[in-house]
Amino acid sequence: MKKITSSLAALAVIATIVALSAFKTTSTSTTEKTERRATLWYEYNGGDATQASSYDLMASQPADDEEASNLCPETGQVCVIRATSGSGDHPAAFSSSFQTEINTAISTGNETSNVKLRGN
Repeated sequence: MKKITSSLAALAVIATIVALSAFKTTSTSTTEKTERRATLWYEYNGGDATQASSYDLMASQPADDEEASNLCPETGQVCVIRATSGSGDHPAAFSSSFQTEINTAISTGNETSNVKLRGN
């Protein structure tokens, strides 16, 4: 009976170690994903406004939404966007909802917190 109890205790310790190791790995992965998913401001460089390749990382990032709006004093075409960072100087691929946000801002002439417009 003592041998069975000792074996069960050893298995419980091993299971706890495995569970804690899995949790630590998951926590690290989540942190890495968060760091890689920072949002930055990108300037429109022409082309299809709903494609990430049409935007270049701004060398000087606006401090806030108001400063970003001041970069684009009039409304009309896309000026700058705030998007998830991607590789190099371009944002990550846009979700369909973000593409809709861009199209809506362009068609209505109404800026959003992520899409700033400028005059023609």
